[in-house]
Amino acid sequence: GNIIDQDYQRTISLEEGWNHIGYTPMVNLPVSTALADYRDFASEGDVIKSHDEFAVLHITAQKTYQWQGNLKYMMPGKGYMLLHQGKEKCEFTYPFFEPGSLFFEDTYNAPARHAHADKAFNMSLSAIAEGISLEEGDRLLAFTDGELCGEADFDDNGIFYMSIGGDRQCPIWFAIEREGDIIAATSEILKYETNAVVGTPTSPTRINFTHHHLPQTGWYTLQGIKLPARPTKKGIYILNGKKVVIE
Repeated sequence: GNIIDQDYQRTISLEEGWNHIGYTPMVNLPVSTALADYRDFASEGDVIKSHDEFAVLHITAQKTYQWQGNLKYMMPGKGYMLLHQGKEKCEFTYPFFEPGSLFFEDTYNAPARHAHADKAFNMSLSAIAEGISLEEGDRLLAFTDGELCGEADFDDNGIFYMSIGGDRQCPIWFAIEREGDIIAATSEILKYETNAVVGTPTSPTRINFTHHHLPQTGWYTLQGIKLPARPTKKGIYILNGKKVVIE
């Protein structure tokens, strides 16, 4: 509950690889502002992530540093992981802003995204969908064992930023949801790996839906396998082109 204002209290030590880090500021800050002091130690492709959002560092030819992804703000009360690719240990210090500052007022009501990835661990995916014409409001869904493990809206550049939850290595397949209906799905095309980073904002993974549009009649699995009757196993299925959850 006490305000952390001393430099040593706001300093974070990092080693090569993934680091669990706290967040000491008492206000919400844009990622670039919160990690401004980390810039001298940062590398292209470094990642900052929470449980359900992430951002990847891109360094432009003009040497500007851009954190790209669906993690826009770092917030009090949340824990983060930072992928530091530098070989040397380093330290950075969070900036200090008084509660009630401009950043606090501007971002206090920033909506938190709901994540279906409710596992203790996750992997980060930057992807684009190919072979299908997307419409505003379409969503990319990820599934393992018939359960939803990730979801994402696409940004203005047509990229989906998704945190996929999991606790073991297993196959992942994807679907496009439109107004509550599954309109296309893939077969199993990825393997879940804890803390993996698949694709980047500048080089996103391509998910091809060209040959995976779903039939419109009967029961089907999300992988497009036709079933002879209503399934009895719990999971998500397609019935006459509509998404159905079997409890």
